[in-house]
Amino acid sequence: MLMPWRCLILLLLLAVGLPAGAAQERAEILLTVTEYPPLLDPKLPGQGPWAELVRTVFVEAGYPLRVEFRPWTRVLGEAAAAREAERVVLLRPAPGRELHFRFSEPLLDVEVVLLKRRGHALSAATLRQYSVGYVENSALPEAFLRLPFARRETALTYELNVRKLLAGRIDSMLIDRAIYRWYLSQLDAPDAVEPVDGLLFRQSVHLGVPLNNPHGERLLRDFHSALRRLRGQGRLPPAPRP
Repeated sequence: MLMPWRCLILLLLLAVGLPAGAAQERAEILLTVTEYPPLLDPKLPGQGPWAELVRTVFVEAGYPLRVEFRPWTRVLGEAAAAREAERVVLLRPAPGRELHFRFSEPLLDVEVVLLKRRGHALSAATLRQYSVGYVENSALPEAFLRLPFARRETALTYELNVRKLLAGRIDSMLIDRAIYRWYLSQLDAPDAVEPVDGLLFRQSVHLGVPLNNPHGERLLRDFHSALRRLRGQGRLPPAPRP
């Protein structure tokens, strides 16, 4: 009696260590993110260049991708507690995050600047006299943590901090170079602020897979294989520049 083809395929997949569903389309991946225009935004084509980059890699690896937008604190909390095999996030390394996530190799490099109102006396040498704002639960550069500000304040979003800076409620704020001009354009204040000279920080953005994910190691292996293949063939979407 001949072995049915389906049983034969299953045995072959098990023999080479592949999941039984690998010959077909794999489970849909859920990427949860917060709005980060113009890099992540539900109104943009492909939901923004960062979402499109992650989608390209997962599709190459055989996984369809769905993107959902939520407040950043909720993104972190839900992902850290997630037990679904399909949940992933985009984030930067920070103390304590390794307790909840496996990190991919770096996907993106970002430049973080300290903004002040244009013409303000604040400088790298006078920080002790001034306040700074940053987003709650964000990954702060280590060099920034050592700066001697008079006061530090948190806000839930970058937009709130931009408004506080323009209103004079804080003296400076920490923000990615690639996004601050977008917020200023939305508030019709494109020239109201400027970066503080000599204070530029560089960080990397990674795919984060919850440690609770029972298939996390395999998922990252598949993601890395596809990422390296796309990079080697020059098919990875270009990273947006500041």
